[in-house]
Amino acid sequence: MEHLRFKIAPSPGIENMVKNFLPSGAEITISSLPVHGISATLDSAARLAGEGYRVVPHLPARMIPSISFLRNVLGSLTRSDIDRILVMAGDGAPEGPYIDSLHLMEDLTEFGGGTFKLGIVGHPEPHPHLPDSILLDALLAKQHLAADLTTQVCFDAGILRRYLERLRKDGIVLPVWASAPCPLKRDELIGAVSRTGVGASFRKISRMGPLAGGHSKTAHSTSSNSRLHSERNSPACTSILSTGSISRCL
Repeated sequence: MEHLRFKIAPSPGIENMVKNFLPSGAEITISSLPVHGISATLDSAARLAGEGYRVVPHLPARMIPSISFLRNVLGSLTRSDIDRILVMAGDGAPEGPYIDSLHLMEDLTEFGGGTFKLGIVGHPEPHPHLPDSILLDALLAKQHLAADLTTQVCFDAGILRRYLERLRKDGIVLPVWASAPCPLKRDELIGAVSRTGVGASFRKISRMGPLAGGHSKTAHSTSSNSRLHSERNSPACTSILSTGSISRCL
């Protein structure tokens, strides 16, 4: 389990699946989507942390309704001995004072006294709404506040490698978690990636790869950890995507 992360979404039964299939001490990221809300993410994070898992909750800036809510979030994480957060802008209209992840990270650093390790998100493939130059500028502006970078899931090792090389060339020196798909059935995989801005690599395997064969087929990552990761003084890390059936990631 070393240098692996497993991503889950708050849902009925998911915590039992984690305990059945992953040993205590495994590292788990927990998504935070509008349909579930941040509170569901925090509740699941607290329970799994209490079972000995190393938990990294997602915190979308646009889902934070107020500064007081943010302070309560930090208090909840501190009580659960959770010191890592994956920060992203999120989708939709802002529910409160934050429209981007940079300003949220600044407040997290100030309010938390520097005790929280903050992760940021990178896009190996084109973002559906923002040009690459804007995304790079945002990464550079946040890098000094971040402990690592997690990529969106990608289905093409070549795209991932070129992205990692581009990050290093452009001055991003953070350790990188390269997100790869786990085996999932066609409909589950489409649902899992439809919200993440995955581009040509997913469309390619949808047409030509294992997804083309029907609902019983599964899609697998095409790359090993070493091929997905830059060798520039960063640990070999792979983040595994799951829609809640954590057993499919093993």
